Amino acid sequence: MIMCTRDSCGRCDRMEKETLSNPAISDRLNEKWVCIRVNANNRNGYVPFSVGMGLMSYRAFAVYFRVDSLPAFVFIDREGKPVQRVSGYWSADMFGPLLDYMQGEMYMRNITFEEYRRSLSSSGR
Repeated sequence: MIMCTRDSCGRCDRMEKETLSNPAISDRLNEKWVCIRVNANNRNGYVPFSVGMGLMSYRAFAVYFRVDSLPAFVFIDREGKPVQRVSGYWSADMFGPLLDYMQGEMYMRNITFEEYRRSLSSSGR
């Protein structure tokens, strides 16, 4: 998971303080995820792996993935291919199911996140 952010981004700061530092989220991320944070305005830092386009600066990465709202999260599959991009502030109650959805590779079954979330609501979880 790659989090695109920038300096002085209120929603980015809120996401980090309220959601990503929530023990239910941070424990899960630390256990099962590789997380990279990039500053979308930084032209000097480089994404530490290839996404099929060679070495990319943080800024080029943000442009390539059409990051138009921050924070933005680009989810990469096990082969290094981008599979999902979401933007904006997410509460821990919403981000947890998003992580489950991505980890369970539900997108490979042509299930949208909204459908997945509705199935959780109807099952009482």
